[in-house]
Amino acid sequence: MRAIDAYLKNKKTEVPSKGQAQIRTKVRDQSKDPQIEGAVWLSGTVNQYEFSALILKTPAKTAMEKGRISKLSIWDPAVRKATNNFIGACIVNYDRGWDIRPSRRAEIYYHPVKAMLDDFINQH
Repeated sequence: MRAIDAYLKNKKTEVPSKGQAQIRTKVRDQSKDPQIEGAVWLSGTVNQYEFSALILKTPAKTAMEKGRISKLSIWDPAVRKATNNFIGACIVNYDRGWDIRPSRRAEIYYHPVKAMLDDFINQH
């Protein structure tokens, strides 16, 4: 079992059924990337976790599914603060490739964030 799966299991993360609306996503901030023309950073929360994503202006080979999501991280802010270790706090991390794929326990947080990012992309 991966360390993050053990962590999520120890936190006794409830896995809501598909019919329940317990997963809440919210964008807190949106800002232009100063180094990549037309790219936008989105950050926010998904229940108790935080996320950050880099959305490109055009699709790229290294982006998720060869689309416009170049980076996506979902992490536990309490673990990040306690350990001062960003990657160690991540339950999902995509940085031009998968570093930490969403586990079965993390998928319930990944899918709503991914859907929200896809909606953002479709609107922009």
